Amino acid sequence: MEANLNHSITTIGYSLYPLAYKFCKDTETAADIVQDTILKALMNVEKYREGTNLKGWLYTIMRNIFINEYRRKKRYHFTDNSSEFDSYMANPNISINDGMAILGHEEIQKELAKVEGKYTVPFMMHFIGHKYEEIAEELKLPIGTVKNRIHIARKELQEKVVRY
Repeated sequence: MEANLNHSITTIGYSLYPLAYKFCKDTETAADIVQDTILKALMNVEKYREGTNLKGWLYTIMRNIFINEYRRKKRYHFTDNSSEFDSYMANPNISINDGMAILGHEEIQKELAKVEGKYTVPFMMHFIGHKYEEIAEELKLPIGTVKNRIHIARKELQEKVVRY
């Protein structure tokens, strides 16, 4: 079973390259981030919980690696948007559009803080890879309410971020 998981981590890990590139806009750095992500995941494979979202787990590792590098070097520009994550994960062979506007992590966090807490909690849980059912169970809410709150948070954030 562990061999299958290691293979899945490697396969899915390399499909994260478009997102890594989106974070830093540098092909070599993106490749390094993906390799670091795969390495860290393989070294911590025992921490992965069977049945959870493997792509979400790998994305979280990659994002944390990027943020740590960003803090160390302050040379990367970070965009963290769950709708971009969903679209990139749908097709690993997606092309990158360098002309797209990029927002800094601080701007997104500032605008996300303005969204009401009852919407941001389910949104962030979904963003980091939790399934709707897991969120509903954790927050003791109906699944329809969870989906609605995630939708509202996403829309509010999109409206607020458009100003930048």
